[in-house]
Amino acid sequence: DNVLTLNADPPLANGLSWTFYQKSCPQLESIVKKRIDFYLKQDITQAAGLLRLHFHDCFVQGCDGSVLLDGSASGPSEQGASPNLSLRKKAFEIINDIKSRVDKACSVVVSCADVTALAAKESVRAAGGPQYRVPLGRRDSLKFATQN
Repeated sequence: DNVLTLNADPPLANGLSWTFYQKSCPQLESIVKKRIDFYLKQDITQAAGLLRLHFHDCFVQGCDGSVLLDGSASGPSEQGASPNLSLRKKAFEIINDIKSRVDKACSVVVSCADVTALAAKESVRAAGGPQYRVPLGRRDSLKFATQN
């Protein structure tokens, strides 16, 4: 079993922490790992879809979960923006499943952006890619990137 582990941590962005949910939701990473393992045992290609979803979330206005926002009368959804039309529907379903399980298990709100980042990390690991740590503490956006 050849496992590549990245030991150099990136510098932390303002507000992010390696221990953000350590006391308020210590089981967070375990929940995400178990669900990703469950889904990727069924279809390993979902790893690419989850990594791509995370990339699309981060690309426009930072990793803020806005790609997960549904449309409303006040604006179109980010999911409906032309660059995001090819994102896998199943990736959104996986994130929603993980988020609902995290919400049930934790006493605090865990951001969708953090769940998406952890799901991407665990997908890379489960697909045989490098293991790396993800700093947490992202805040979810309430605005669509398509409105900016």
